[in-house]
Amino acid sequence: MDKLVKVVKLLREKDYLLEVDLTAIEREDDPWSPYFTTEQAQRLYNARAALVKGDREKAQRFGKLYRVIPADKDMTIVS
Repeated sequence: MDKLVKVVKLLREKDYLLEVDLTAIEREDDPWSPYFTTEQAQRLYNARAALVKGDREKAQRFGKLYRVIPADKDMTIVS
């Protein structure tokens, strides 16, 4: 029996991280489970393509977009 499960994929490109919500199919008797439908795989591909191109506006249509700042950079805390 097929069961739909929520999956969050994180895509990172340079200083940006995109959090994409997807739906996967899970089957108890399938060793490849869980897996994505063609539509969900295409959504993930398009999200990554937008991120790689630097098209932040388009990337945000697929999920939450974050700018990542490395922790080892000199950071000044302003109060």
